[in-house]
Amino acid sequence: MLFFFIAVIVPLFIFIKGVSPSVYAGDSGDIILASWFGGVAHPPGYPIQIMLGWLFTHIPYEASVAYKANLLAAFVQASVVGVFYLIIKKLTDNIFVSLASSFVLAFNPLFWLYAHIIEVFQLNLLLVVCSIYFLICWRESLLKKKEKAGYLYICILFFGLAVFHHHTS
Repeated sequence: MLFFFIAVIVPLFIFIKGVSPSVYAGDSGDIILASWFGGVAHPPGYPIQIMLGWLFTHIPYEASVAYKANLLAAFVQASVVGVFYLIIKKLTDNIFVSLASSFVLAFNPLFWLYAHIIEVFQLNLLLVVCSIYFLICWRESLLKKKEKAGYLYICILFFGLAVFHHHTS
């Protein structure tokens, strides 16, 4: 469990250092504005993202609204790294391979960019990796002859949320 927290906390602190203080290109401005007002971004609206963004942009902390919204990206991407660590740990049963793989993902240039600016892809990625993690847990329970359909149901829930959030899932 210690290594899981290392896989999350180290990238999180590094991501926070580089969070964009203002609006970046793309849909960033649209997402920030919708998050602040609790409104609807362009279709499909990204309601889960906007609700989380509303919470982050209303944190009583002296920073710009854009910085607070972009901070959400750092937290979500660090969470993706943590779940990715758990997936690799389940597949390899090797702590160091899992940690190294997680850090390779965390500091990949495109992943790094999206850890500093708010977009809809971060939450989509988190929901998909959570779905994959529970799918692997379900498969593992099948192989051990202790089938637990709960893992499959949770997998389907996360995948359904991912498809609901963004069509690229």
